[in-house]
Amino acid sequence: MYAVKDLKRPEILAPAGDWDCLRAAVENGADAVYFGLKGEFNARARAANFPLEALAEVMDYLRQRGARGYLALNTLFFEEELEAAEDRIRKAAAAGVDAVIVQDLGVARLAREISPDLPVHASTQMTVTNAEGAEYARRCGACRVILARELSLQDIEKIHAATDMELEVFVHGALCVSYSGQCLTSEVWGGRSANRGECAQACRLPYDLVVDGVQRDLGPYRYLISPKDLAAWDLLPELVRLGIRSLKIEGRLKRPEYVAGVTAAYRRALDRTLETGKPQLFRRELYELEQTFSRGLAHGFLGGTDHQALVEGRSPKKRGVYLGRVLKLDPPARAATISLAGPLKRGDGILFEGPDPEAGEEGGPVYGLRRKGESVKAVELEEASPERPIEVEMRFGRERGPDLKKVAIGTRVLNTSVPALDRRLRATFAGGRPLRKAALSFEASGRPGEKLRIAARDDGGHEAEALSAVPLEPARNQPLTSEVFAEQLGRLGPTIFSLKEVEVDIPEPAMLPVSELNRMRRELVEALLAQRQAIPRYRTFEGGAVERLRAKLPSPPEPMPSADLYLGVMARNPAHVEAALAEGVEWIYLDFLELVGLSKAVARVLEAGRKPVIATPRLAKPGEAPIIRKLLDLKPAGILARHLGGLERIVRAREEGDAAARSLLLIGDFSLNASNALTAAVLFEHGLDFLTPSYDLNIHQLLAMLVPPRPDRAPLLPADRFEIVVHQHLPMFHMEHCVFAAALSSGTDSTNCGRPCERHGIALRDRTGRVHPVLADIGCRNTVFNDRPQSAAEYLERFRKAGCRRFRVELLGENAAQARGVIQRYRGALAGEIAPRRLFRELNVENQFGVVGVTRGTLPVVR
Repeated sequence: MYAVKDLKRPEILAPAGDWDCLRAAVENGADAVYFGLKGEFNARARAANFPLEALAEVMDYLRQRGARGYLALNTLFFEEELEAAEDRIRKAAAAGVDAVIVQDLGVARLAREISPDLPVHASTQMTVTNAEGAEYARRCGACRVILARELSLQDIEKIHAATDMELEVFVHGALCVSYSGQCLTSEVWGGRSANRGECAQACRLPYDLVVDGVQRDLGPYRYLISPKDLAAWDLLPELVRLGIRSLKIEGRLKRPEYVAGVTAAYRRALDRTLETGKPQLFRRELYELEQTFSRGLAHGFLGGTDHQALVEGRSPKKRGVYLGRVLKLDPPARAATISLAGPLKRGDGILFEGPDPEAGEEGGPVYGLRRKGESVKAVELEEASPERPIEVEMRFGRERGPDLKKVAIGTRVLNTSVPALDRRLRATFAGGRPLRKAALSFEASGRPGEKLRIAARDDGGHEAEALSAVPLEPARNQPLTSEVFAEQLGRLGPTIFSLKEVEVDIPEPAMLPVSELNRMRRELVEALLAQRQAIPRYRTFEGGAVERLRAKLPSPPEPMPSADLYLGVMARNPAHVEAALAEGVEWIYLDFLELVGLSKAVARVLEAGRKPVIATPRLAKPGEAPIIRKLLDLKPAGILARHLGGLERIVRAREEGDAAARSLLLIGDFSLNASNALTAAVLFEHGLDFLTPSYDLNIHQLLAMLVPPRPDRAPLLPADRFEIVVHQHLPMFHMEHCVFAAALSSGTDSTNCGRPCERHGIALRDRTGRVHPVLADIGCRNTVFNDRPQSAAEYLERFRKAGCRRFRVELLGENAAQARGVIQRYRGALAGEIAPRRLFRELNVENQFGVVGVTRGTLPVVR
C-alpha cells in the first residue's frame, strides 16, 4: 500500500434525484452532489429533479452544509434551445453552483462566454477516453473531464500522466453497456434519445443470439448486454494515487436509501484509505452496500477488460444478497429449511432463484424463523457466514408466500429486501435535524477589566470573532474554566455545528454572566452560517451571449465553389469497394475491421483514381493513439473523424506541419454529436472541412441547424459544409463489451479470445423478432446496428433547397449487386431521375436490394 502522506483527498460525489436524495447524500458524507433540473436538459429526465426556481434553495442548503453542488446540463441542445441554455447557465451562476456538467461542446463554449469563472465539467456523455479528448474538452472551456466508464486503471494512469485536467471517475452504480454519448438505441426504437436524458434501457432487455444465421441456445442467459453493477471501493487507494479529483456514485434514479447507504460506505472506505493507506469495509458494511441495490457487484472495466465477467446474463434486475441453499421443503407447512450464510430477520423479503428468471420465480416475506427447533426473531450477521452456515427454517404466509411446490432442493436463496436496513438508512436523513455536523473550535481570551474575546473556526476554514458586551470581572468563587466554556459553547442544539475543542487563555480568575456567553455563542454561529451561505460571485457578462459567441467564432469556411452534388459511399468490405468503383463513386469511405484489409482497400481506391476516406474508430483508449498515425500513413484523401481524441490528434499534427494531415480532407462524423450550429462552429474552428450532424436530430431540427428559422439570424455556416447521410443502418449500441468473445469463446479480451469476429457473423434478435447485426471494429469494440436501414429519400429535395451538396450512403450487409442497386437509386434521385417518394417506396419493398424494407428512423417529427 501507499504511505498516507502521499495520498491526496478526492471528493465523494453523490447523486441527487430529489430532496430526500440530496439530504441523504449530505448527511452520509458526500463532499459534493450532482443534480438536474426538472423536465429539461439533464441525462436523467425520469428523475424527479429540482424546479428551476428551487436552484438557489438547493445551493443555499449545500453551502450551509459544506458540500459542493454541480448542476447537470449534460444533454445535447437543439438550435432553438440555445437561448434557454444561456438562461439556465446565467441562473446557475447567480445561484452559485460550483460547476455545470455539460455534454454539448457549443454549450460548454457558451458557458465560458457567459461567465469565465463558472467551472465547466465535461460530462461522461462527451465520451472522453484519452488525454487528447480531455485536451479538446479544455479547448471548449472545461476544467474537469468525467472519464468514460470503460477505462481501466492503467488507462486512467496514462491519461493523468498526459494532462493536468481534473479527472472524475465513476466508482459505483449501474453501468451502461454502450459508451455514454454513443447510444442511439432509444432514439432509433422509440424517439426518446439517451443524449436527451430519455434512455429506455434497451440494454436491460432479453435478446437471442444468432450466429451465422442460426439461433444459439444459451439457456436462461438471455440478457446478453446487461452488465453487472460497478463497485470499486477496494480500488480507492489506486484511484487516489492516480490523482483522481472526484469519485462519482451513479444513481439519480435510485431511492434515497440507496444514496444514503452507498455514500456512507464510500465515505468510510475513503477515510480509512487516507488514514491507513488501505481501503477497508467490514463484513456488515459490505453486506449493507450490496443490499442497497445490486445486479451483482464487480469492478467493471476498472480492473481491465473481462468479457466473461461483465455480464451475468440471467436477469437485468436487482437480485439481492446470497443467503444460502434450500435443504428441505415442507409445502403444506409453508416452510423451507436452508443452509443460511448471512443475516436474516422476520419481514425480510427472499427470492428462490429459479432455473429461468423469465419463466418466473418464487419468493415473499419471511413470517417466522426457527433455529434448532426454537422460534427466533433474527439470525445476526455474526451467527452465519458462507464459511460457517447454519440450518434455519423459514416460514411464509398464506397470502404473500411462495409456492414451495415450484422450488427444488439445492435452489439458491437471495435476500431481496431488508426493511430494518431501510428504516435505519432513512433515519439518517428524514428526521429534520442535521446528523452530520461541522466541527467547531473556539478560542477564548481576556483578563479582568477587559472584554472577553471568543474566536470561532469551523472545519471549512470560516472564522468569526465576538466580544463580550461587558468586561470580565475578577472571580470571587466561580471563575470561568475550560469546563464552563465547553458546557456553554457546546450548547449548539439543532444547528449544523458540533463542538470540537475549546482553548482558554485567561491567566487570572475571571467571571462573566452565563447569559453573555450564550449570546456570544449565538452571534458566532450566525456569523459562521452567513459566511458558509455566501454565494460565490462569478464574473458574468451581459445578455445576448449566444449572438455574441456566434459573432466571435472564426469566419466559417467558404461555400463550395461548385454547385455539383456529391454522393459518397461507405464500404465495409472489398465487395462494397468494388460496387462503389463500378458505379463511378468518387468519394469512397472505408470502415474496415482490420488494418491489413483497410490498407488494401485504400490502395485499390487510389489505383482506380478515386478518393478514399478512412473512418477512424468511434473512440480510442490511451494505448490506441498510434492508430491515427497509421491511418495518416496510408495517405488517404480524407479522414472521417469520429471521436474528440482523434480529432485533437489530427489538429495537432496539422499544427506541427505534418504533410499528410495538412493535405487531407477532415470530415467530422455524427458521433461528435453536433446538434446545433454553435457546436458545429466550434468543430469547424478546430479544423473540420465538412461535418455530419448528430443523428439525434429530426428533419425540422436538422434544417433549423442548416437554415435558422429566425429571419433576423443568418446561417452560422454554409449548408454545403454539412454532409448528410441519406441511407444507413443506424448504429445503436457502441460497446467495449464484445459479444463475439463473451458468447463464442472463453477468452476475457482480444489477447486470448481467438478472434471469433473474423470467422463468424452474429446478430441479436429482440423480443419482436427483429434481428440486429453486430460488427466489431479495429479496437475490438462492438456496434449493434438497427436491422432496417434509415432512408432520408423523402427529404432529399428539402436538403437540396437548404443548400446541402454532400450526401452519403452507408452499406452494411449488402453484397456487390445489392450495393450497386442502392447506389444507383440514390444517385438517380439526386440527379432528378427518380422522384424521392418513389425511391422510398421502392426501397421499402420487402427483400428489395438486400434489405427488409427501410425506415424513416429518427427523421420524422414525433408529436
